[in-house]
Amino acid sequence: MYMVECEGKTYSFEYVSDAIRYAEIELSEKSCKIFTYHSNGVLSYEWYYVNGERHRDDGPACIAWSESGNKIVEDYYYHGMIHREDGPTCTSYYEDGQVSVEEYWQNDNFHRENGPAIIHYDNSGKVTYERYYVNGK
Repeated sequence: MYMVECEGKTYSFEYVSDAIRYAEIELSEKSCKIFTYHSNGVLSYEWYYVNGERHRDDGPACIAWSESGNKIVEDYYYHGMIHREDGPTCTSYYEDGQVSVEEYWQNDNFHRENGPAIIHYDNSGKVTYERYYVNGK
């Protein structure tokens, strides 16, 4: 079951593609949230939309949880672009909550001026991979 919440109303959909299409097209001039659930009833995804684009001012616009309820992904979007200026834009987590990957993006491009734009960590928190980008290059 997929839920779209918009301005106090909730809409249910059988397929996530229908929920996303509804949020992007039918509710394109409004703010809405899409929720999806694992078969055990635990929240699996939460997406935020404004004017038909993934967007959220006060936190990540896409959040994913494992079947056990642990956060496994959070992605920041600004008016449809992967974008954040004050921290990692995309963060993935191991099941235990330890960070596994951090990515820094601005305006849909890998970008970080004061360090690597992509960082991978092992389970102990040790950096295993780094890649530097400024404005996607």
